[in-house]
Amino acid sequence: MSNLISIIIPSYNAEKHIGKCLQSILQQSYRDIEVIVVDDGSTDQTISEIKKIEDKRIKLIVQKENKGQSAARNRALQEAKGKWIGFVDADDTIDKDFYETLLKKGISEKADIVMGETRYVSENQNKIIHNEERTAIKFQEKIKLLKHGGPCDKIYRKRLLQGNNIFFPEGLIWEDNLFVLQSIYWANKVISVKGVRYNYINNSSSTTQSPEKEDKRLKDGLSIAGLIMNFFAKQKIGNIDNKEIKKFILKNIINKKRLSEKMYYEEVSKILGEFFELKKLRLQKVLKNYFHLLAKRKKTEK
Repeated sequence: MSNLISIIIPSYNAEKHIGKCLQSILQQSYRDIEVIVVDDGSTDQTISEIKKIEDKRIKLIVQKENKGQSAARNRALQEAKGKWIGFVDADDTIDKDFYETLLKKGISEKADIVMGETRYVSENQNKIIHNEERTAIKFQEKIKLLKHGGPCDKIYRKRLLQGNNIFFPEGLIWEDNLFVLQSIYWANKVISVKGVRYNYINNSSSTTQSPEKEDKRLKDGLSIAGLIMNFFAKQKIGNIDNKEIKKFILKNIINKKRLSEKMYYEEVSKILGEFFELKKLRLQKVLKNYFHLLAKRKKTEK
């Protein structure tokens, strides 16, 4: 039986990067793939750049209206024919044997999710988040395998996503986190592997990086955190699992620098409830700001 991998790429004004991204996928050592590119209302030459690449494995879906990354991914999930699903962002690349390595491990271990390593690339850094070769079945073990809340350094069995109706919440930033947490919760087994990497290219114009969207990032972060807590409340999970979820939210979604602000801290507290790690982090930020202002005042008085 074919183990076709459907690789989903949402694209929006990605003319500078989409060609390199697609080439890294089409040159994979594993050839049984379909590449579903959903152009999300681009106003530049993204579509023209995609059409320059002649490969029957590419399926281009054009959305005239910009609906956001989540809507683009959800559209592609509906079209995907593969037994496995992978996600790549339009400005990123993957190692040549990335999908072959993950797929072999997923098949041999009968896992629902297999995750590789992530390399963060920017002008100033080339940092690799390394994995240990590990297998997780219990939820608290699965969540500890996550280095971040992104979906792109992993492959998922499509039946896992379809069978549990897992999609990306639309219209919100940080939506990846809910998708990933729901996926690992329902997965029978999650495996991490070493040595193959998803290359995350730091792009200052991306959805979550642009400074003008700071307010939306804050508000959406609180919304996603609330959705995550509500989802797991319905699953009636235990205290240990609940604590791991709160730690994940605090690490990956909450803006730690803003915790010194009373209003933001109170909003986070409403979502996470009584949580020692949150109070501790809040105190650290308040004290850091206090001593910073004190040092600044002394310097001015001299």
